[in-house]
Amino acid sequence: MPFEEAYFEINQILGNNTEPIESACLVEKYRQYLKPETVRVVLLAESHVFTSDGDRRVAIPPIGDLPGYPTQYARFVYCLGNGEPDLTNDPHHPRRDGTPQFWKVLYACDSRIESLEDFTPVQRGTSFPQRLQNKIHLLKNLRAKGIWFVDASIVAVYGVD
Repeated sequence: MPFEEAYFEINQILGNNTEPIESACLVEKYRQYLKPETVRVVLLAESHVFTSDGDRRVAIPPIGDLPGYPTQYARFVYCLGNGEPDLTNDPHHPRRDGTPQFWKVLYACDSRIESLEDFTPVQRGTSFPQRLQNKIHLLKNLRAKGIWFVDASIVAVYGVD
């Protein structure tokens, strides 16, 4: 089933609670951008967090190491601005965002973990510039290894508190 057709079928069920189609499409752009050429492992989550029209107005600056990377904010782990207000430097950046638990899962797919301190490269204990570089490096490594993070639902099934 084409993406838009699936969205409209879901919209028939969720009605006004469905996030905008532009948000669902943006999250899909992030998924497709980081999809490995050959998928070997799929990490499956339930869904990203509801991304509003206002959220999408927050710009993600071009990232030199990721040519063609989407330039709108989404509440999705593949969006490097999610949880990183220093990247967007936008006063409208959502106050409550980020998914550090998913960064731990992703990091564990690429690194040997022996203690909680091993997650530090992608967590707040690391300076923003270094953390961003670590996350970019991690995403590229996962793509090269054939590891892809996707959601069971193409639309958000939960919102922000």
